Amino acid sequence: WSQIEPPKEKHRPSLSLLPYALTTAKETGSQIRTGIDARYTVTPDFTIVSTINPDFATVESAVQTVAFSRAEQFVPERRPFFLEGANYFSAGSFYTFGPLFYSNRIGLFDIGAKAYGKITPKDTLGFLTAIDFGDRVDTIVRYRHDISATDQIGLFASQSDVAKDNDHSGVVALDGSLRRNKVGLDYQFIKSSGLNG
Repeated sequence: WSQIEPPKEKHRPSLSLLPYALTTAKETGSQIRTGIDARYTVTPDFTIVSTINPDFATVESAVQTVAFSRAEQFVPERRPFFLEGANYFSAGSFYTFGPLFYSNRIGLFDIGAKAYGKITPKDTLGFLTAIDFGDRVDTIVRYRHDISATDQIGLFASQSDVAKDNDHSGVVALDGSLRRNKVGLDYQFIKSSGLNG
């Protein structure tokens, strides 16, 4: 059995669309909100997701602790757009600074798109952009290359452009890990820029 390879399953790219319409009634009148989510499976390991006018009103908010801390508190993400493929954007947690990509910093937006997955057996890619027209644009890119089963190297970049503050903040990080028998080395080099950098 060690020399027998099972036949590879044929993959057909598939597109899924999920439109929605939500009506609300108030004393001042009624309102209709519409949007659409799209998911395209390019390969079994690579997916593209996009959303126009997403509605997160029905998503349960994560409860934040009331314990006092001088450091920022990070609550779990609950919005489906950010949850899908989240592990492809992870660049680790950096001591008390927290994760490099904390999706809860991105509020409501008008249009969003992400692509994530394996582009080769040893290379993974995550790309995300969220646009709030006239106000804010967030872009995140994460690339990782597996040198071997125990050695990896990765690149992370994020850019946040906030029009009202004229703030263009960015982070670039190079990280990786090396393992030799029972000895390991993890490393991170991070550069930030902008008003909040």
